[in-house]
Amino acid sequence: MKMKNVFKLSAMYCLCPECGSDELGEGEGKLIVDDYTYYRECKCGFKILIDEREDEI
Repeated sequence: MKMKNVFKLSAMYCLCPECGSDELGEGEGKLIVDDYTYYRECKCGFKILIDEREDEI
């Protein structure tokens, strides 16, 4: 994933839109970025997967 897209998405999802948590790791949440996808998960159940090949960021 392009770094400018990672920064843009991180700014949007740094705080969980449902509970406001910014915690990652140790059961609190996940952030996984690979070649084409950005995945953010929170302990409250919020999940978002963005594929830059399909979605406009």
